[in-house]
Amino acid sequence: MKLSIIIPTKDRPAVFNSTILKVIEALQGIDAEVIVVNDSKTSDVFIPESSADIEIHNNPKSGVASARNFGASIASGDLLLFMDDDILISKENIITLFHLHHLYPRAAINLVWNYPPELLRSIQCTPLGRFLVRYGFTSMKDAMGSEWQEAKIFETTGTASFFLFMHQTSFLISGGYNEYFPHAGSDYDFSMRLKEKGIKKLIHTDSMVYHNELDRINIDNWLKRQQNGAETRAWGFVLGRNELKLNTSYGKKIVYSCLYILSPLLFLLYEKTPTAPKFDKLSHRIIHLLLGTVIFKGYKKGLRDARQHSEKRNAFTLS
Repeated sequence: MKLSIIIPTKDRPAVFNSTILKVIEALQGIDAEVIVVNDSKTSDVFIPESSADIEIHNNPKSGVASARNFGASIASGDLLLFMDDDILISKENIITLFHLHHLYPRAAINLVWNYPPELLRSIQCTPLGRFLVRYGFTSMKDAMGSEWQEAKIFETTGTASFFLFMHQTSFLISGGYNEYFPHAGSDYDFSMRLKEKGIKKLIHTDSMVYHNELDRINIDNWLKRQQNGAETRAWGFVLGRNELKLNTSYGKKIVYSCLYILSPLLFLLYEKTPTAPKFDKLSHRIIHLLLGTVIFKGYKKGLRDARQHSEKRNAFTLS
């Protein structure tokens, strides 16, 4: 069976270059094609010379969900692998996927991710990096918390498209990704679509890919990602995923509203705090406050935007 790898990318040339080099290496001797979908409207994507079957297409729409749908629509393979542009893979990962397909032909399958060892070493030099390690942001196992199971393979309620493998028929049956979600929130909806069609979502823990987000480990970029995540969570709630509701007490709303106003001062305090590990207690407290503030801000914005979008769609339908 032929494998089609679909990689949306946007304005991350250095990180993407590392990813595509690993993909080329992993696919040697394997019947596969690579479809790169450029979601940037301002920069081009460049591919190193190789014998691999790689195509570059500009996304005719905008957003990662539409990029994935477009890539799937032109894929010629029986098997689909959706990959983020900061994932480093190996041949062992690809061989594992083919093996898993024989065992679970109708399943949507994730492998697990960890930060690359060299990235883990480098971020230990910064307060934010030590925060990410301490509070479980550097591995899929830690990020999943209580949902993680100590098993070689287990079924899960959610799906993550950072490295998601399935048969093309399963993708078509699901209806693809919901393009109304901002950022990468379409994973919430896609998980529900798979469930409705009886397609199991599995995590295989014996094969690991590396999440190489080295360009996003600074306080501004990292907090922006957390805010985007809260925004998409709110969209998921408005579109019917009640378990995504974020309950915030009235008191916390007041606190976070005040902290949002004071966030420039918190950023300044963080920047002025010495970076030595002995000051981590203060640095990490500031990061926690900033994190809570951007989650509150993102969720609030997501609720407003999603409700306005729903009202416009309903008005259009009625007219």
